[in-house]
Amino acid sequence: MGYLIHVVLALGTLFIADELPPLFFGPGPTGEPAFPGLASLFGPLALASVPAILGFVSEAAFVRGKFALSAHLAAALHRSPPALFMVAVLALNWPGAVEAWTGQSASFTDWPEPALLLALLPFIAFQLLAIDARARLKDARPEHRAQERGFQARLFFSAMVPFLLYLGAVLLVGWERSVRARVDGVDLYRVTFSCGVLVLFVISMPSILRNTWRTEPLKPGSQRELLENLAARAGFRCRDLLVWHTGHRMANAAIVGMTPRTRVVLLSDSLLSMLPQRELGAVFAHEIAHALRHHVIIFLLWTLAFFMGAELSVGWISTWVRSQGESWMPAPAWFGSGLALTLAVGWYLGFGWLSRRFELEADLKGVELTDDPAALVSALEQVGGRYREAGGWRHFSTAERVAFVERAHWDQEQGRRLRFALRRWGVLSVVLVLVFGSLQLAELVDNYPWQMAQVELREGQPEAAQARLQAAGEGEGWLGDMIAADLAARGRRGGLESYGLRALERGDDVLAGQCLDLLILRGREDLTGVRAALNGSPGEGFKGLDLPPDWARAVASWAKLEEGRARAAPIK
Repeated sequence: MGYLIHVVLALGTLFIADELPPLFFGPGPTGEPAFPGLASLFGPLALASVPAILGFVSEAAFVRGKFALSAHLAAALHRSPPALFMVAVLALNWPGAVEAWTGQSASFTDWPEPALLLALLPFIAFQLLAIDARARLKDARPEHRAQERGFQARLFFSAMVPFLLYLGAVLLVGWERSVRARVDGVDLYRVTFSCGVLVLFVISMPSILRNTWRTEPLKPGSQRELLENLAARAGFRCRDLLVWHTGHRMANAAIVGMTPRTRVVLLSDSLLSMLPQRELGAVFAHEIAHALRHHVIIFLLWTLAFFMGAELSVGWISTWVRSQGESWMPAPAWFGSGLALTLAVGWYLGFGWLSRRFELEADLKGVELTDDPAALVSALEQVGGRYREAGGWRHFSTAERVAFVERAHWDQEQGRRLRFALRRWGVLSVVLVLVFGSLQLAELVDNYPWQMAQVELREGQPEAAQARLQAAGEGEGWLGDMIAADLAARGRRGGLESYGLRALERGDDVLAGQCLDLLILRGREDLTGVRAALNGSPGEGFKGLDLPPDWARAVASWAKLEEGRARAAPIK
C-alpha cells in the first residue's frame, strides 16, 4: 500500500503543478520556460544522488551505534521519491522541459498524452534508486540484494498499473478524434468512460497481480485440502489458491477480485511456512470474512460517495463564491490546490478509520467460521512478532486486535455493536451513492445538450448544434451567439476569420470576440493573444503580445476607435 500512496502523491504533484507557477525556472519574458534544457535536466540528475546518500549516511549511523538516527534516515529514504519528484516538478519545472522537448502536453488535468509518462520518469527513477539503496541497507550479500530489489520493484510497478491502464485507455480513445472530443468535452461521456476504465481495472486486477508478482498455484497437499474444505463450509468460491513468492520477506494473505470467477487468493510463502494448519485456517477464514462482508464493495461505495459529495460541494461553493464578486475570491491556484489537499486528507483519514474496523469485523467473522479464537490469536501473535504494539493506517496493532477478539469472545455484545455500526456505514454509503449519483446524473443530463452543441460547433456543424439547442429550449446565450456568427460567416470570402477581422476593424468587438472564441475552440491557439487584447484596455491590452499581423492591425484599429469613443463620451 505504501507504493500506491507514493504513486498518488506523484500524480497529485503533477496536478498541483498545473495550478501553480514553477518556483524557479518558470516562464521567461517571452513566455517560454527559462533554461528548459539544462536546469530541468541536470536538476533531477543531481536529485537522483539523494537516495544513495541517505542510504550511506543511514548505514554509517548504524555502524556508529546511532540506531535511532539510522532508523529515521532509513524512513526518510523510503519516503524520499515523492518528495524529490515534488522538487523536480515544482521547483525545477520538469514538466515544462518535457513539453519543450516533445511538443506535447505533460499536463495531468488536460487530455493525457504520451509526454505525461515522460513527465513521471524522474519519479520512477527516484523510486527504483530508493529501492536499490534500501536493498543495500538490508543485506550485504549480492544475491539477496538482487532478490530484494526484484521483490520491491514488482510491488512498485503493480502500484503503477492503475495509472498505466488509465493512460493506455486514454491514448487508445484519443486515436479517434470524434470520440476524444466527446469524452473530453461532454461530462456524460467522460463519466461513462471513467466507469468503464474502473470496471476494466477491477476485472483485470487479479490477472495483473498474478502475472506481476511471482505466483504459482498452491500444490495439492494437506494445506490446500484444509483451505478448500474451509472455503466450502463458508460458501466461498474463488478461481485459484496462489502461493505468492516474496523470498520469505512478507507474511501476508489477500483475496483479489470481486466475483467467484475472477477472484484469487494470495498466500505468501512466509505465511505458509510460518503457520501451523490451525493458524493458517484462521488467517484464511479472516480473508474469507472480508469477501463475505463485502468490505471491498463498501470501500468503493464509500469512496464514490465521498468524492461525488465533494464534487457537488465544490460546485456549490464555487457558485456562491462567484456570486460574492471577484474581490472575495482567493487566488485560484492556492484555493484549488488547498481544496484538493483537504479532500485527499479527508479521504485518507476516513478510509483508514473504516479499514481498521473492517479488520476487527473480519477477525470476528473468521473466528465464527472456525470456532477457534485461540488459533486466530496465535496467528496474529506469530505474524505480528516483535511489532505487536505497532499499529498502522489500515490495521490496529496486533495487541489491540488480540485484546478485542478475546473481549468479544466473552462479551458478544461488543461484536454485535461493531457489526451494527459497520452495517450502518454500509447502508449510509449506499444511500449517499444513490442520492449523490441521482444529483450528478440529473446535472449530467441537464448539461448534455449544451456541451454536445459545443462539440458539434467545434467540429464545424453549427446547424446540428443549433438544432440541438433549440430542441432543448436553450437557443440563447453566448453559445447561441457563436452559432449565429458561424452561420453568418458561411459563404463569405475568407470564412470565419475574415468575418471576425472585418468586425474588429469596424469596432464591433462583441462579434469579433465571438468569432475569436470559435476559432480558438477549433484549434487556433495563436489567437489567444488577440482575445486577451480585447479583454484589456484600449491601446494597452495588446502591447507586448505576439499577435498575427492581420489581427495586430485590426486590434490597433479597434483601439483607436475605442479611444475616440472614450474622448467623445464626455462631450455628449
